[in-house]
Amino acid sequence: MLTLRKEDMYIEQLLEAEDLHDFGRCLKKIGKYLGERDVMTDEIFNVRRKPEESLLTFFKRLTLVYEASSRHSLKSDQTAAFLYPLVKNNATRTQKIELSRVLEVNGKYKNAITYARLESAIKVAQIMDDSVFNPDQA
Repeated sequence: MLTLRKEDMYIEQLLEAEDLHDFGRCLKKIGKYLGERDVMTDEIFNVRRKPEESLLTFFKRLTLVYEASSRHSLKSDQTAAFLYPLVKNNATRTQKIELSRVLEVNGKYKNAITYARLESAIKVAQIMDDSVFNPDQA
């Protein structure tokens, strides 16, 4: 709750104990009370992969933020197409190459990127390069 503005601190009183133990649920509730989806959508562009965070863990965290800030279903093709560039920009060089190999042909998508295909490609990229993430070398 430390990241809320002073005028939004009342939200802490509206959250239940279960909300505080589940990051995704907490984000949804905060988004519901604030009603500022455009601000939260801007926040998704600022989500960065943490040093030593796996690509799959980053993807899961990114989907939680997206789910809290979007009106689209998490598993929709539109969601996958939106998240793919964000994931690719936060991947290691080897992971970027693997993601492109699996999902693209000459810079264009092979088929519509579905959530399942994106998640599968991320898992393969993670297996291909499980090294420590360094944002300076990505």
